[in-house]
Amino acid sequence: MLQSYAPPYFKDTDAAIDAILAEKYGPSGLYRDGASAAPGMKPEAAAAFAREAPHVEPEVIEVVRTICRYIWKTYGRFPAHCHAIDAAGIWMQCHHIDPEFYERYFTEAYSPTQAGHAKAWHGSD
Repeated sequence: MLQSYAPPYFKDTDAAIDAILAEKYGPSGLYRDGASAAPGMKPEAAAAFAREAPHVEPEVIEVVRTICRYIWKTYGRFPAHCHAIDAAGIWMQCHHIDPEFYERYFTEAYSPTQAGHAKAWHGSD
């Protein structure tokens, strides 16, 4: 089941924001350790990633709370002008991967197709 981080699934927008923060930074949150924060990374890199991941500053959280409360109060819904779970457009990013980076920090980070891209498309390794 999909549900949004907005009422009626949460009491109010503050409760939704609290839930998001708990999922990221709480005792069972995503960033509690390397295995949960970056399961595809090598253990030592994953641990560093979890340890060094920046947390959202309290001031920023309060700004987000204020904006969300305003939208809810003004429009009676959140978000104001689209469905709470919406894929309004298709976004994609295309780039060449850096195999050395992925080999250093990840396990099985890219496919054989990606590994052979340079040779297949550009005649180089």
